[in-house]
Amino acid sequence: MTPSQAKELIEKVAKVTEQAFRTCDGIDPVFHFEGDRGFTSLLCPMEYTPETKDLVAAVIRRALEIDNAKWVMMVSEAWSLEQSALEGFPKDLEHAPGRREIIFYRLEDTDIPEMAAEQEIFRPEGKPRYLGELIIKEPPISGTSEGRMVGLLPKGKMSS
Repeated sequence: MTPSQAKELIEKVAKVTEQAFRTCDGIDPVFHFEGDRGFTSLLCPMEYTPETKDLVAAVIRRALEIDNAKWVMMVSEAWSLEQSALEGFPKDLEHAPGRREIIFYRLEDTDIPEMAAEQEIFRPEGKPRYLGELIIKEPPISGTSEGRMVGLLPKGKMSS
């Protein structure tokens, strides 16, 4: 996939995500990918809790491996904090001052460097919550991506 195709894909997935967000009370993690069977979307295979995160990551990695995935995009609600504000805070961002709640889009592809995007979640008091503008981060992405949901493509497949 080219960088412009990746950007189009993120924009299309964001439109569907925004519709789901308006309809439901939030979103569960979703994994979109393309492999030997074509385009597939996997809803999180079980309740996504701190206790099940490792198992979910293993199930997703195995599905991507079996289908020989060429790219994968994870979409989930997340906490975000500016890199400079991370110094001195524990990894649990839920209680860090200055954090923002976002929908996070992370695309890994075999042909291009990782891409990411986000939409801030707004919760006005007494009104329905909504998503802000889609912000696509062009490679190279500043900051760090780490954790069990990074490097989901089968080993040797991810571009750097």
